Amino acid sequence: MSKITKLLLVNLLLLISLTSIAQRVSFKGKVLHNETKLPIPGAVVLVTENGIGALADSLGNFELRVPKGSFLIEISHASFFKKFQKLDIKKDFILDFYLDEKTVELEELKITANSTEQNVKRLGTGVSNLNARTLKKLPTLLGEVDIIKSLYTLPGVTSVGEGASGFNVRGGNIDQNLILQEEAPIFNSSHLLGFFSVFNPDAFRDFNFYRGGIPAQFGGRASSVLAVNLKDANATKLAVSGGIGTISSRLMLESPIIKDKLAFYVAARISYVDQLLKVVKIKSLAGSKASFYDITSKIEWNASKKDKVAFSIFQGNDKFKLAKDTVSAIDDNGDALYDWTSRNMTASWSHYFGSKFSARAVAVSSLYDANIINSDTLTAFDLNYNINYKSLKASATYLLTDKNELDFGAQFNRYDIKPGRLTPTLSTSNKNLIALEPEQGIESAVFINDKFNIGNKINVSAGIRYVIFNNLGNSTVYNYAENQPLNDFTRTDSTKYNNGSIIKTFNSLEPRFSLNYSINPKASIKLSANRMRQFLNLLSSTTAALPTDRWKLSDTYIKPQMADQISLGYYLNLGDKAGESSFEVFYKKLNNVIDYKDGETV
Repeated sequence: MSKITKLLLVNLLLLISLTSIAQRVSFKGKVLHNETKLPIPGAVVLVTENGIGALADSLGNFELRVPKGSFLIEISHASFFKKFQKLDIKKDFILDFYLDEKTVELEELKITANSTEQNVKRLGTGVSNLNARTLKKLPTLLGEVDIIKSLYTLPGVTSVGEGASGFNVRGGNIDQNLILQEEAPIFNSSHLLGFFSVFNPDAFRDFNFYRGGIPAQFGGRASSVLAVNLKDANATKLAVSGGIGTISSRLMLESPIIKDKLAFYVAARISYVDQLLKVVKIKSLAGSKASFYDITSKIEWNASKKDKVAFSIFQGNDKFKLAKDTVSAIDDNGDALYDWTSRNMTASWSHYFGSKFSARAVAVSSLYDANIINSDTLTAFDLNYNINYKSLKASATYLLTDKNELDFGAQFNRYDIKPGRLTPTLSTSNKNLIALEPEQGIESAVFINDKFNIGNKINVSAGIRYVIFNNLGNSTVYNYAENQPLNDFTRTDSTKYNNGSIIKTFNSLEPRFSLNYSINPKASIKLSANRMRQFLNLLSSTTAALPTDRWKLSDTYIKPQMADQISLGYYLNLGDKAGESSFEVFYKKLNNVIDYKDGETV
């Protein structure tokens, strides 16, 4: 064969290839619940003839690039009946699919990630997903469904103590877990000092829990990320639901304001432990108090087919007081009331630019306020502490090709901490006014993550997060004599920093990497590696989270915590979806972990 003939053949093959690519059209739409018309995240839309498929996102949206022709489309989800539809695809078009929910009761419960296939196919080690429907089938404590306690069933997660709401992940501390609800951080995730969590089971849709293979969009904690997503408001009809438990009762109201356009819901819980204590009449608990409430609300506006706006508010409050004689036996504060409040507000806007590009912007305001109120005549005081957090995050997803997806964005967080103000409340009190200097900090980050396939067996997610943290004034930084014993620090002088001036700056590159090698349709090997930096530290003298704990920013003398982790796992599905198994090993190195010195007194 001559060189000219070879060149013509190469050009002909290239032309055929380009023509085939050019003939591909865009097929997009939504996967929705047939009754509620709510989106079904994680639904699979598959072209059976060529294996081209896509997963529906959190809004139910999907998009495929397919060649022109006639195809059989399969739409499926683990909790819904499959649907098949024959389509003649000749040009770009939009089509929504509606699935019917399965109502068959299960004899055995397994916590899985949407479906058994996801155990093998999902990128990243140590990643779990659980929806509200499955969570409500788990055993409950005193009639209360609890997200945090469901995590204890996962490998690598341990409880901080019996009845406590905190958790440790792969050897980390309780403060190394980033807990988010609608992108807003939860600084104290417990009610009644840890017996229940603050998440209302009626209001949340699902959650993603990352203890390895953490995506580049998350940062700020060293061990794990728990991202809780609230359910979407029912825009079609009025609905009222609720429940009565041993400790608390709950009620939820959801309703459309403008059908299929604007809707809201309000979900509330309130406890009646105080009333139970009065009925039980235990002598040693006479005068004790314990109560909590929380309210979760959300309003959603489908502004157009390409725009969705949502606003959510969460507020929870706890009050706890031990009988005076009981408190006096354990400390000198006498009759103390512990009162703490969490308040989160999230506003988001999602926009669908076209078949390949979508973006989302989120603004967050979060407040955690804790008070200890002592009414004893000799030691009466009010000790207040709070942390105020504000955040702005913008992210986007761009579909480069059918097998290459790019996620990128930026996030700015501001921390304002009042570490403590002790105020005497009676003239007879022997306490003096003490007010610690406030702390301020700004955390700025940019991130990018690329998901792509190498052949038919290898899926890769590679990303990086670059973060800068600035510790800011108004505050005073004390200088100490060098080469002194650890228990004999000597102040030499101090430096006063004005409001907003930079005291200390830290910056870091945080690489993230995940790889999935498919051995066969039922087995895979996964590898993950990531680095995490933490600039906010919890000062606690106990293993469980308490309202007396304080958050502390990294500064001149407290370096950011840093965690490097590598995970390797083997995943296998057994039989015909009969079960799943996995085996993971990991190596984790923690640096700059802070703790109280043994034997120290204040």
